[in-house]
Amino acid sequence: MTARVCAMLLTLASIGAGCDANLTAPAIAMTPAGAPAIASLAVLDFTVTLERRPTAQEFWYTPILTLAETSGLSDARIVEMNFELLDVGVQGRVPRVSEHFTVNAGGTLTIAEDNYGGPWLQIISSWDAARVSVTIKYVDSAGRESAVSAIAQVSRNVA
Repeated sequence: MTARVCAMLLTLASIGAGCDANLTAPAIAMTPAGAPAIASLAVLDFTVTLERRPTAQEFWYTPILTLAETSGLSDARIVEMNFELLDVGVQGRVPRVSEHFTVNAGGTLTIAEDNYGGPWLQIISSWDAARVSVTIKYVDSAGRESAVSAIAQVSRNVA
């Protein structure tokens, strides 16, 4: 994961008495507050598989996402994902996922497995939902924020 950090270093020059000096600094382009993100993230595919654990009365939801950065101008760094089990009320709210991913400019990324080959995320609930939503917050290479959302029908497996 690459983090781009911009810093401005000001050098203060000491000017002796009676010296006439002209100090200049390079112009810095500033992004206006509230400017839209250059990166454009799209959800190409969003699937959620449900595995019911009958002995435990638990529902295990496993999401898989395929994302694309469509502008080709900037990476999109995901800073937060919010999932919600729909149609079950407030019980369907899931704690936010703060794991960071980067979709390279013009590239795609599939988020399916963790580093050990297992699901990257499982949502365990006592509620049976037919649909799941996701809202993905991301920033472009200049730090401008945007978001994209999608809804998936739950595919059911019986364990």
